[in-house]
Amino acid sequence: MLGTRMRKHLTLILTLSTLILVFYFVPKADGQGKSIDHKLKKIPVFDISAEAGDPCDASVPIGFGETINGSLTAADCQLKDNSYADFYTFEGVAGRQVTIDFSSAEFDTYLALTTISGSFTWEDDDGGPGTNSRIIANLPETGTYVIAANSLLPNTFGNYSVTLNDTTPCSFTLDPISQTVPSTGGSFSFQVTANDQDCEWTATSFVPWTTTSSTGTGNGTVDYMVDPSDESNDRFGNIRVNNTVFSIRQEAIICTLSFNPPSASFPAEGGIGSFNVTTQPTCSWSATGGVGTSSSSSGTGNGTVDYSVSNNSGDARSIAVFVTVQTNTTNFPITQAGLNCSYSTSDSEIYVGPFETTGVLRVITQPGCNWNAVSNSGFIPIGVTSGNGSGDIPYTVETNPNSTERSGAIQISQVPSVWVTQGGTSFRIPFDFDGDSRTDISIFRPAPAEWWYLRSSDGGNGAFQFGSTNNRLTPADFTGDGKTDVAFWRENTGEWFVLRSEDSSFYSFPFGTTGDIPAPGDYDGDGKADPAVFRPSTADWFISRSSDGGVDILTFGTSGDLPVIADYDRDGKSDIAVFRESLGEWWIIKSQSQSVYAVQFGAPGDIPAPQDFSGDDADDVAFFRPTTGEWFVLRSENQSFFSFPFGQDGDIPVAGDYDRDGIADAAVFRPSENTWYLSRSNDGFQAVTFGIAGDIPVPSGFVR
Repeated sequence: MLGTRMRKHLTLILTLSTLILVFYFVPKADGQGKSIDHKLKKIPVFDISAEAGDPCDASVPIGFGETINGSLTAADCQLKDNSYADFYTFEGVAGRQVTIDFSSAEFDTYLALTTISGSFTWEDDDGGPGTNSRIIANLPETGTYVIAANSLLPNTFGNYSVTLNDTTPCSFTLDPISQTVPSTGGSFSFQVTANDQDCEWTATSFVPWTTTSSTGTGNGTVDYMVDPSDESNDRFGNIRVNNTVFSIRQEAIICTLSFNPPSASFPAEGGIGSFNVTTQPTCSWSATGGVGTSSSSSGTGNGTVDYSVSNNSGDARSIAVFVTVQTNTTNFPITQAGLNCSYSTSDSEIYVGPFETTGVLRVITQPGCNWNAVSNSGFIPIGVTSGNGSGDIPYTVETNPNSTERSGAIQISQVPSVWVTQGGTSFRIPFDFDGDSRTDISIFRPAPAEWWYLRSSDGGNGAFQFGSTNNRLTPADFTGDGKTDVAFWRENTGEWFVLRSEDSSFYSFPFGTTGDIPAPGDYDGDGKADPAVFRPSTADWFISRSSDGGVDILTFGTSGDLPVIADYDRDGKSDIAVFRESLGEWWIIKSQSQSVYAVQFGAPGDIPAPQDFSGDDADDVAFFRPTTGEWFVLRSENQSFFSFPFGQDGDIPVAGDYDRDGIADAAVFRPSENTWYLSRSNDGFQAVTFGIAGDIPVPSGFVR
């Protein structure tokens, strides 16, 4: 009858008064395993003091354990859906569990239970066998409850039976719930409180060293005995009162230790030795070595510890073997002479670039002098971890996927740590012309083909005359020196022109054709921007790899798509990606997994601005909405989004990391004022006037 039940939005009118308070309940799984997936009936509250006479104002008391046989007839209370109902009342106590069964062989039953106050309502259709109903409920309050015996369908009648039972299970609380007893044992007790004075209980011990024979009905006391313990560790047991557990912890006997001899001395070369342990017969002990010693001896009661002392390549030292009994540890002291070794390393500090680097660190010391080495950073694996006398430690510094520098250390015993500092992958910082890992305010002046940028490193100006009026701007780090190079693409010839940041010389090369869209990025992860174009007419990508001179060609996107190159998967490589403005869709090939990711985020007219706004080293899908001056960011780490206002209609988005904190900053250029407005995540708001009318802000010249 699921379809009927879904359509039946019934009001059971309990109308012994004119007071009708109606409310809805959210669909839930009833206690009998039936899923009610529709809006439940409306169950009102009635006033028992209302005037009698109407069959909708009448109810019959029902007691716990009672079954009432009745029948639905046309003389009973008629509800709004033309079904009929009888009503029964009982007095309930908060916390008690009741079971109500409503069955009929002549019609499909529908059962409801409500408090007289109307604060809680339960309903059930087929919770019992077949089409019979059943409600199992924990009563939320003390007071009068109403049972509605109703048919599911309108104008159906017949005989039925209603049964009310109190099904509250017995439960017990213990006071206290646990006890710590001494190792000497003894007699103890705890109290039992039952939720019903008719509830019977039996106390049972589950460990041989605790005994009890207590039983009872309702509240009572459990007496128990605990035997003395001869164990050197605490032991644990429990007594169960029916299914309620009382925990017992018995303290261990107190163990003491003494050594013979009380100490030892060794030469620098080390050696082996032993000493006797004296303790109580049941006390278990174990010996372990510390710096310069080793031992695996153990025993119970009196025994012998065998140990060894390693070569001491340093100064004279005090070392020890540690003997533990229970939780107490006692040192067996050892003094050892030393070789008075001296140590040094070939490098005290190591500086490397952002990409994978290998090298050798040499340890310099006298023959016979031992040393150990360890890397404290996962990105600096080492090839040798120990040596005797002078030796080499090969190491590798893995490629840094972050935009900021990082550091770690190779640690060698008795030598200060050799710190390794690695620069950040500077191509992750867009439009950084002076190499200080900050985005620089910069413009292109079309008429004279001049480039102007404000150096964030020292506040000075940089200026170059390079190109012509209609060139497509393509600034990126093509040479891998950590600085953005002034660059452009000449569409009518398909030529690229790059002005090297390191010496202001330039080079050019052909790559692409008329109608292509330039899309430079570091697609092969070698720290150098690769020339690339997107051909809308065929949706083809052409990428010239700087790492090996090869060319990748693949089809991805469609005509009208806009390239939105960025590192979306945090692997140090630019990912092929497009923004489909007509649908507000982003399509991305993640270079790490070669999987395609698509998301609808944006609308026609939005300007894409993918950068790392959340600081997790992966670029986020993001855009600026000029009509409202709002920014929208889809976090790469969890696909949640946030938005905020910064800018106004007519502004041009120029996002970048202007404060070198690894987090992209929202920023706009306002042509009407020739002013840059920066919302820096670390250094706060800044307004800078830079440029003149007609200038093009370089950070908006192309999408990374």
